[in-house]
Amino acid sequence: MKFTNVARSLILLPLLHIAVAQEEMTEPAELTKLRDQFRLKVDQEIKPWRERYVLELQKLEDIYIRDRKLNEALIVKNEKESYLSDDSSKKSSLTSSPDTAAKTSKMMTGSVWLVYAAEDKKRENLLDTYHFFDSENVFVLSSKKKFFWNSTSAKKAKITFMNGDITLAMDFKNHTGTSLYQEKKYTIYLAGKVPHEQ
Repeated sequence: MKFTNVARSLILLPLLHIAVAQEEMTEPAELTKLRDQFRLKVDQEIKPWRERYVLELQKLEDIYIRDRKLNEALIVKNEKESYLSDDSSKKSSLTSSPDTAAKTSKMMTGSVWLVYAAEDKKRENLLDTYHFFDSENVFVLSSKKKFFWNSTSAKKAKITFMNGDITLAMDFKNHTGTSLYQEKKYTIYLAGKVPHEQ
């Protein structure tokens, strides 16, 4: 009898350890919210510096052209173009406007959208986060659950939510959109894309 209990313990102990490890690996909702808020603030803070860098490169290029230092002007021009193409290529998958529901579905997959009250222009109070895991599942942070979603047309989608649908209209070029739930309108902002392993 003792041997059977010891054997069971030895078999169950690794399984218990795996279950506890999996529980510990679940990301807290507060962490997700904090990360989303931080990334959005960082992007907002760094945008003026990116624009300033491009302006300063242009000024330097103009000075070299004026001083007839064409090799230096070409090097600066290449740096500016390289910087602009790198920056735009990072955003290109999110900024082109889809023209069909299927393309909208593809663009939304993996994206994370932050939800604010329509009147919260400074984006100070994050109300919710939508993470579109795949072409059918969206994780809504406030409910801590996944819901079914689908693209209804170009730049529009619908989340089948608890007490009615959430309808979304996205402006991919400007990384914004609107969310309508129970006749209340919200503003949504694209935080970025998160790769998801199936």
